Amino acid sequence: MKPTAIRIHLDTPNIHIYGEQRPDSAPTSSGRQVLLAGTVELQLRTAMRIRSLGLSFFGEQIIRVPSRNALAPHTNNKCLADIAHDPPLLQSSADNTEMYAAGTHWLPFQFILSEDLVTSAVLSFGHVRYAVRAQLVVSALRRT
Repeated sequence: MKPTAIRIHLDTPNIHIYGEQRPDSAPTSSGRQVLLAGTVELQLRTAMRIRSLGLSFFGEQIIRVPSRNALAPHTNNKCLADIAHDPPLLQSSADNTEMYAAGTHWLPFQFILSEDLVTSAVLSFGHVRYAVRAQLVVSALRRT
C-alpha cells in the first residue's frame, strides 16, 4: 500500500549558502554553517507498518561540454553534497516495525550545511542544483 503523499516543506523558501556571513551562524573549520529546517508531511491512506523514513540533502553539478560530435556532448557530473539525516526521521528495530495510523504525520528536520557550498545556478551549459529527498521503507503486511 502506497502512502497518499510525502511532501517536504522548508521553513524558508530560500537559504543563503554562499558569501553571506551572519552573526547567528556558528563558525566551522571551513567557514560558517547554515541551518536548513523544515518538516516532512507524511499522509497515510491506511494504517501502515513503517521500517524507516530517511532524509538526505543532495547537491550536484552537471556541466555539458560541446564535443566534435554535436549529438553526443561530453557531460561532467560532480556530487557536491550527500548528507544523510542522522538518525533517520523514523526508525524501527531490525526485528520489529511500528504501525502508524492513517492520517497526516508531521516530522520536523534540520540539516547543518557548510556555507562554502557552491551557489545554485541554471546555465546554458549545465546547472548546480540541491534537493532534499525522502525515502520511506515500509513492511509488507501478511495475513496469517
